[in-house]
Amino acid sequence: MKIQFKGNRKLLILGAVILTILVLEAAVLIALTVAYGKEHKRTNIQESAKVQSVLSEIQSEEVKALFFSMFSLDSYEVDDFITYRGINTVMLEEALESGEEVLEFLELALGQEQRLEAVYIGLSMDESSSLKHASGAGLAQMFTDVCKWDDALLEIIKANPQVYFHLILEYPSADDLAEMPELKRARLLKWYDDMSELFTPQEAYSNVVLFLPGAEEWLSGNQANYLENGEPNQDAARFATKLMICGYTYILDESNILEKRQIIEGLVAQSRAHETLDEEHTYVFFGDSVIGNYTDAMSIPGVVEGFTKAKVINCGYGGLHAAKADSESLSLTDVVDAFLEGKYAHFEDDKPVKSGIPAFHEQLSGINQEKLTFFISIGLNDYMSGRPLTGNKANKKFHYEGSVRYAVDKLREAYPDSEIVLMTPNFIRLFECGTETHNGYVLEDLVASVLELSDELGVKCIDVFHGLDINAENQETYLADLCHPNEFGRYKVGRLVYEHLVKWSHEEETVEVSVEPKVEGYGVYADAVENLENNIFFDSLVYTGYNIEKHRSDGLMWYYVLAANKRGKGWLSDITYNGGSDGYEITEEGLPDIEFFERNGLVCASYATYVYFNYLPNVAGVDTSELTRPEKAYNANDWYVAAKDWVEKGYSKMIDFEASLKGGFIEFVEAEEIPIGSIIAFCDSRNKSDYCSHIVIYAGYENNYHWVFHVGNENGPEFCSVERMHFGPDPQWPIAVITTPEQVIQQ
Repeated sequence: MKIQFKGNRKLLILGAVILTILVLEAAVLIALTVAYGKEHKRTNIQESAKVQSVLSEIQSEEVKALFFSMFSLDSYEVDDFITYRGINTVMLEEALESGEEVLEFLELALGQEQRLEAVYIGLSMDESSSLKHASGAGLAQMFTDVCKWDDALLEIIKANPQVYFHLILEYPSADDLAEMPELKRARLLKWYDDMSELFTPQEAYSNVVLFLPGAEEWLSGNQANYLENGEPNQDAARFATKLMICGYTYILDESNILEKRQIIEGLVAQSRAHETLDEEHTYVFFGDSVIGNYTDAMSIPGVVEGFTKAKVINCGYGGLHAAKADSESLSLTDVVDAFLEGKYAHFEDDKPVKSGIPAFHEQLSGINQEKLTFFISIGLNDYMSGRPLTGNKANKKFHYEGSVRYAVDKLREAYPDSEIVLMTPNFIRLFECGTETHNGYVLEDLVASVLELSDELGVKCIDVFHGLDINAENQETYLADLCHPNEFGRYKVGRLVYEHLVKWSHEEETVEVSVEPKVEGYGVYADAVENLENNIFFDSLVYTGYNIEKHRSDGLMWYYVLAANKRGKGWLSDITYNGGSDGYEITEEGLPDIEFFERNGLVCASYATYVYFNYLPNVAGVDTSELTRPEKAYNANDWYVAAKDWVEKGYSKMIDFEASLKGGFIEFVEAEEIPIGSIIAFCDSRNKSDYCSHIVIYAGYENNYHWVFHVGNENGPEFCSVERMHFGPDPQWPIAVITTPEQVIQQ
């Protein structure tokens, strides 16, 4: 069976979208939007005093650029364009309400005597225009003509080749997208696709660039970056604008639209799965510049606040060491002492600790100590300066380990019911990636010391160094300057903290309600996130030559990427889709013959045969000889028959589930947890029956997808998901879930 996307992309998207329409929701949305448009539509844009003022300014010789938008520009500063681009820019502070107003204003602006060199336009999907077409032509027509005025805008751009146009598409937060009516969100995503197709064929014209910052997880994935009205706050808006107009990042074109849509859809799914923690908690962060050089929603404490909605206080101090250099130098011990005493006047004004200490003490009377957590994230400066890692107790403030012990002891003494969490430093590119020896140790020695201190002191720990998997190959994705995490790196650290808080809250709840812990084998349970990449079935995929390190370094692990988009990324093995192998083939050494598979290919069933009856016994040392084998190793239905025999013999069991179709996706809800390694059987969705046409191996649940290992197209062995199996020329439907045999779990 092959699963791949063919044919016209717009028709595929149209089909997926139409299937998601909720008629009642659509009717309400149309009625509300049309009513709003009638009430608010202006009769003539030239009547606006702000518009006339901007048109007058354009006639000035100094003004060379124009910035206007269909969304609010309250969070933006026109002076940034002078700073970032060195070009005098005038900004229309009044948001335009429709595509027609954009066209009218643009024609007025370009018709002034002084010719503009650049135009920056913030564009929103013009619902009034598309709904007007829908009323006369039906819902289907609404999706073929999302915005009629786009073509007219394109003609203006073509007619003014001397002007460079920058089109910035609106970028709601993932939370707002998740709460948005299904119809409206589907139309917004299609609008992104239409815009990429219309405005980015560079062979036609070169004076336009399209930006979509909404596919950046650090931005739209963090609700703290947005105001209550849904617009980005000043820090986020200005930073994103800087990256777009100065660095030309977040460009949208036909080559990346599918990837960006998938990222946005993944963020929406992540938002829907967001677990709300107790908002009455208070989190206090101590640290060096990684914590203290950033104070907005994009800082690590800011990201934690965005995810938890709790009170977060930043007591970071850029340049801080844990260990003192001499009696006069400032260190972690001094900051903690000042914090406990409520003293802060002596700190520099630009250090977060200066405002963090009074903020904490002002609300101290209302803080529940049992809901108070201190985070200590420090160590990079100690390593880079060569401050001692260890030493004697008498000089504990003058070495790293002694200073951390001191801080923990003092905080615990003052707030005995609070929680204390140590955080390891992040990876750095400096000093040969931290491998140069400074005062007898390397950076990873300091990381190991933090982990040991956590055990010794009985406090929790978040291992940022290993937990983010930053390395020399992917450091540009996460680091701003070879040392400090950039906006994406800080987001990932903040999210890592949030994920640990969620995990810890579950463990505490488990103890309270006395739930019996399940007996786990070698990482086979889907809800154990740490086991997703620590099990024999995952290893069997990697054994085929699948480049898992490249997949991780690209930052797309456990994010769905379309089959066609995986090609060229360097992830896939050299095995392709073909029926020339049984999966049993071995080398003279008795190991799976990967070269044979590369020459002859695998299909879904022969891949499962390779895993269960070749890799497991010959590489992993797991005895599967008792298990019934498929009569034909390359036939999916024979595999299904064999797996059902496992159930008959008591080795496995069937897991009940419910499946429904929603927007082209399979909405899959299992009755109980599915072990990794379970067999999921599918039938042809167009002719549903108990005849199996596709077989997969369950890989675990993450980011709202039920992941599977399979071979379904020319990609060969790869990750896919149950939810996506209905797409493509051969849509599939789940008919059975058969659990991993007990003897495999026990071994």
